[in-house]
Amino acid sequence: MIKRIAIIDDDRDTAAMIQKKAAEQDWGCIVETEVFCNPHHFLDMLEDGKRYDLCFSDVIMPGMNGIRLAEEIRKRDPALILVFISSYPQYAIQGYRVVAYDYILKDQFERKWKDLAGRLKKDMKKTDEEIYLIETPTRFEKIRLNEILYIYKDVRNAIFVLEDRTVSVRRSLRQIQEELAGAQQFVLVERGYIANLEKIRNVIQKEIEMDNGDRIPIGRLRVQTVRDKIHEYWGSRFEEI
Repeated sequence: MIKRIAIIDDDRDTAAMIQKKAAEQDWGCIVETEVFCNPHHFLDMLEDGKRYDLCFSDVIMPGMNGIRLAEEIRKRDPALILVFISSYPQYAIQGYRVVAYDYILKDQFERKWKDLAGRLKKDMKKTDEEIYLIETPTRFEKIRLNEILYIYKDVRNAIFVLEDRTVSVRRSLRQIQEELAGAQQFVLVERGYIANLEKIRNVIQKEIEMDNGDRIPIGRLRVQTVRDKIHEYWGSRFEEI
């Protein structure tokens, strides 16, 4: 997997320093870094459909300050990890109001980098485990696993039924099942259906009722297996609590 990192700062020396640190850091994957001296150019990239995993941004910049930039980013990509690197401590509270991951003063950046990078690496890995990534030459989309109610096969496509929409993907259910193998909340309930155990409202004979009211069939030979999976999953959840 490739991680895309954006650095937004009109000070080229600071941007180069951050880019060097990010490029040298062991993230456990391939990273691509891009520098934007103009925040509007970065927003243009988001508008064109490009997505980033991590963004380092200055606060005081000509044309648009970092807080306003963050508000615009959140409209387009609520999940983007945003770190402010600034010379002005008085904007820290505003930074956290736009869900900044951290707010670091420029004169403390070198000293705090190791700790920051370690936390970012850990949390980005955790995020990877909580999303399903759709990436093609013309499309990039992250779907949070807790958004998915169920997935079903429709001719050549798999349809993800989410809480607020449906998403079509050119993949077989077998491929998706393999890609979701590490996520214990997903179970094959019938040859053409994968259900999210967290989103099951009720089991009615040979059907499952999902949180949105949809009912999906359980294969005749899978009824007991599905019931066992539900009890096993929720039993382990209570043990964690």
